Amino acid sequence: MNFRLLYILLGFTTVFIISDINLANAGTPALCTITQITDTESGDNDRPWISDDGTRIVFRSSSNITGGNGDGNREIVMFDTNTDMFTQITNTTENTFPNKVYINSTGTHVVFDMNADIAGGNADLNGEVYLYNIAGNSITQITSTTGNNNAGAEVSSDGNLVFFHSSQNLDTNNADGSFEIFRYNVGTMTFSQLTDGANGSDSPSINSDNTLIAFQSTALFDGATNDSRRKIFLLDTDGSSISLITDTNDGANEEPSINSNGTRIAFQHESNINGKNPDGNFEISLFDTDTDAFTHITNGTGEDSFEPSIDNSGNFVAFYSRLNITGNNADGNRELHLFNAEEDSIIQITDTNGGSNRSPSINGDGSKIAFRSSSHLNGTNPDENREIYLAMCGDDDGSGDDGGPIVIVPTLSQWGMIFAVLIIGLFAVISLRRKESN
Repeated sequence: MNFRLLYILLGFTTVFIISDINLANAGTPALCTITQITDTESGDNDRPWISDDGTRIVFRSSSNITGGNGDGNREIVMFDTNTDMFTQITNTTENTFPNKVYINSTGTHVVFDMNADIAGGNADLNGEVYLYNIAGNSITQITSTTGNNNAGAEVSSDGNLVFFHSSQNLDTNNADGSFEIFRYNVGTMTFSQLTDGANGSDSPSINSDNTLIAFQSTALFDGATNDSRRKIFLLDTDGSSISLITDTNDGANEEPSINSNGTRIAFQHESNINGKNPDGNFEISLFDTDTDAFTHITNGTGEDSFEPSIDNSGNFVAFYSRLNITGNNADGNRELHLFNAEEDSIIQITDTNGGSNRSPSINGDGSKIAFRSSSHLNGTNPDENREIYLAMCGDDDGSGDDGGPIVIVPTLSQWGMIFAVLIIGLFAVISLRRKESN
């Protein structure tokens, strides 16, 4: 037997297999399993928000999911992933338009704004902030004002503190009617104005212990210039400081999302931070408050990226983009992506040819992402209605050993598999021939 020839064949086969291996974090959507949560034929379902453990998802809907929304109003609905049950939180008859709906990290309270008389204290149908206690199945009206200017609310893990933006004079310090960040204490029923600027501040994002708030503003805090461009700021809720995060004048910086301990802030921007965005597209970046350094998650031309959502660790950021980041979005559709800061990698979660995938909300450990899609995902949405979906990107097998949502898995093509079988056969032949020669 010519063993030299066998060894040469073995070497070539091994080289081919190694060169054929694909790493799963290089762009394949196969890492995540996508489940359709809503399945409706009319109405819209959008703006989902997920609890830290991923068991509860709230969203706004004009569909008749539970049988309690025959008039097709926009209502607040909650889905429990453990029981597969929907709960319709609101039941209104007015032409309502809730903006943001938010569930706290522990999944016990839901806060939202709505122009409806839900609790009997909003006869003029202003846009007011409401708090829903899930255990008590009760809704409390937080604000009672004239003027449709209370929105963007988030609630603490214990349900006692509500943060939002408003142009109202809620604690006598906002006579100029500018948008400011407020805090409401449920126990004492008192408001505290946390910002005070001539220009507007809005879109608060709170960390886990409610000590830090990332927000966007055109106000002149911490040396910012008055150029009517939104900038990202970090507020210490004890009133000690407001820090300017994005010191730019050439484009907007918006939609901040802060992690659990407040050390990382993801946001979207059209500004040219560090000279990385000269064409002025909307990009996603990550700011580290410990190092004062920016990580540019996206950096493309011609298309935009929006709506970052950061997990508790600050390592994972979900967003949607029309960029062809991984090579799987040549048609420029709005697709969902997940960034892993530790691996400096991005995976494309959805891969569709029509509709859009947007409004991602990531859970605490980054393994689950709720989002809205009007695409024919999984072949289950042929009418391309706006539906709520859940992407599960970790083990999530009940073992408790998730290990984070991104696992690098070597995969082979069809030819790679054929040659893998061949190499095993060659090993077998060599072994048999050696035994015969002995």
